[in-house]
Amino acid sequence: YFLLKNAIFTLTPFTLMFVILFGWMLAQIGLSVLFQTFLSNSRTANIVGYLLSVWTSLIGAGLNVGVYQLPTEFPYVLRMYAPLGFTRIFYVMMNKCSIGECIRSWKGVKGELADCIMYLYIFFAFTFLLGTYLHEIIPQEYGVKRSPLFPFQLCKSKQASDDET
Repeated sequence: YFLLKNAIFTLTPFTLMFVILFGWMLAQIGLSVLFQTFLSNSRTANIVGYLLSVWTSLIGAGLNVGVYQLPTEFPYVLRMYAPLGFTRIFYVMMNKCSIGECIRSWKGVKGELADCIMYLYIFFAFTFLLGTYLHEIIPQEYGVKRSPLFPFQLCKSKQASDDET
């Protein structure tokens, strides 16, 4: 209860916090879909994905405090990896709240903070689509592997069926 009375949770708009946490949730799902391609058990893939996220989040926290303290910006390459971007989001927001400038509206979301939030969703789309694609073309225990060009073959067969009608 005490932790939730912190300024970052009481002054940040609910919708902003929801968008950040929802993006983080999706990024975790994307990682698990990607790892499921290489691991035979979906539970193991989830655990590996979460462990990787925890480890890289700890690395991100160390980078935020030790190397890229504000006003130094986080490099774009690091922002694109969701666990590092997620730690940067909270580092920036907590830093602002610590000096009495909490983000109280969406107008305060700009620059590096906006990039990190956007990259959470891009990361999800990339890892989810890549994981789904690789799952189809890499031989699995069950099912038949597809050609690496199967998306184009599906489009071609769809177009041919549309032309016939």
